Amino acid sequence: MTASFHPQPYPLYAVTIEKVENPARFQLTEEPVRLVIGWRADEQGDVTPLLAGGSPGGSLWTGPVFYEETRDRAEETARQVAKGDRSAVRGARVVEAAAWIDRNTEA
Repeated sequence: MTASFHPQPYPLYAVTIEKVENPARFQLTEEPVRLVIGWRADEQGDVTPLLAGGSPGGSLWTGPVFYEETRDRAEETARQVAKGDRSAVRGARVVEAAAWIDRNTEA
């Protein structure tokens, strides 16, 4: 069986995110809101979205993704993810500072 392409029949937008370390969290990619132009099924039966942008034929995305039916909703989702990412970073810094204080106050 070979890979196959199936076009996306109606507008669908992907909000792409990636996992990062230090602190461990998810953040938006450089170009987070992209149009889904189709789906690629591989030999193992895995289906992957093909997103507008990147190479002329689009680019496959295998990372975490949220889907929205309109660009406005996708952009709002991206704003909420970015807001959550900033909160996660602040929370991790607070925990890190508390651990540092605990280590340095024990005698």
